[in-house]
Amino acid sequence: EAQSAFIAGNDTICDNDQDFAILSVSFTGVSPFSFSFSINGALQPSVITTINPYIINTKVPGNYTLISYNDANSSGSFSGSGLVTVLESPTAIIHLQSDTLLITYPVANFISESTGNIISWNWNFGDNTSNNSSLNISHLYQDSSAIYNASLIVIDVNGCSDTAMHNIWITNDFWI
Repeated sequence: EAQSAFIAGNDTICDNDQDFAILSVSFTGVSPFSFSFSINGALQPSVITTINPYIINTKVPGNYTLISYNDANSSGSFSGSGLVTVLESPTAIIHLQSDTLLITYPVANFISESTGNIISWNWNFGDNTSNNSSLNISHLYQDSSAIYNASLIVIDVNGCSDTAMHNIWITNDFWI
């Protein structure tokens, strides 16, 4: 059997993902395997591995192409290509007229000034009340001194998301 290497994969990630895009390089031949590849024509450092298939974990967008391959015995053929797409994530932005509220009228007017092609808003007010999926929302807090950690998760048309946090202070400062 002739020595050969094959790269494959088509993965899409969001630019703020914790996860990597994954491409796979499979080999026939005798380990160890040595190969090099390019991303959009730019040569990357060569890889020597005994793992088959070898997984490329990446956050770099572009077309991945094998440039060379050899196993322990000799050079071999190589083929295939992989594509990695990295999508721009939305940016969650919470706007409040004031983040300090008086216990006599503890209403926060939350406004999403988030950027991106957003299709979903998930507000958590930090006070164990139900979340809300409106673009902008007024929320009444309990009339006692406290600090709440409100959050907004936005999701765009591509399924990319972002989270913003904002502290809300309820105070009993009475000005005479």
